Amino acid sequence: MAMYYIKDDGEQKVDVIVEYDLIEVAPDFMTPKLVFLFFKPEENIEDFEQHFFNDALIAQLIDVNGLAYFAGARYLEGWIELYYYTKDSKLLRQNLAQRLPANLHHELSSKADDKWKFFFESLRPNAFEKLSMENRYVLNDLKDAGDDLESLHEFDHTFFFHTKSQREKVRDQLVALGHKVEDEVVDDFLDARFVLVTQHSGSATLDEVNSFTKLISEITEKSKGYYDGWSTTMKDNV
Repeated sequence: MAMYYIKDDGEQKVDVIVEYDLIEVAPDFMTPKLVFLFFKPEENIEDFEQHFFNDALIAQLIDVNGLAYFAGARYLEGWIELYYYTKDSKLLRQNLAQRLPANLHHELSSKADDKWKFFFESLRPNAFEKLSMENRYVLNDLKDAGDDLESLHEFDHTFFFHTKSQREKVRDQLVALGHKVEDEVVDDFLDARFVLVTQHSGSATLDEVNSFTKLISEITEKSKGYYDGWSTTMKDNV
């Protein structure tokens, strides 16, 4: 599944599409060649996400019929960049070249990348980018379903810990931030068997959700716990 996010390295912000399913399997050493296709559309793109998922040429170019993995795309300085991992870079380049309009300003090349270095450094989201991406998609679904994201929501958060003391440390910090403890149980069927469920109130805007999930994740990671994410009940937009 291709998913959109903005990568911010402190120097510039880049629109990125990443093939999300590859995050769990990369690198695939059977596809050691990175093929990259850059082309410059005639118009300036204001919304790269919408353009990527609706443009007929892009749809044709990323459908490579088993010749490669489409790994992701970037939009940078007016250029659309498409990236693939393959075992036969020559065949893939020939296949892509045949699909390109004759007058399209483009670059098409390849290089060895058996450890998928480019994917890890430039396409795969870091921990916060991944969290923000997931938040964004969930909130978009809620909005599309009629949720009033600006209204007050109750958010439930679930955590897992290996020890009781880890759970207590995180619980106390969250309570200080205004969370209510909903449940504390021990699940002997789990490796991290000390479970904590908390609840807090707030709006469901992306900025708000990104802010609290980032803080909660940092608190949990410092105590060697696992934050399993949030859930909420939809508020009708009336």
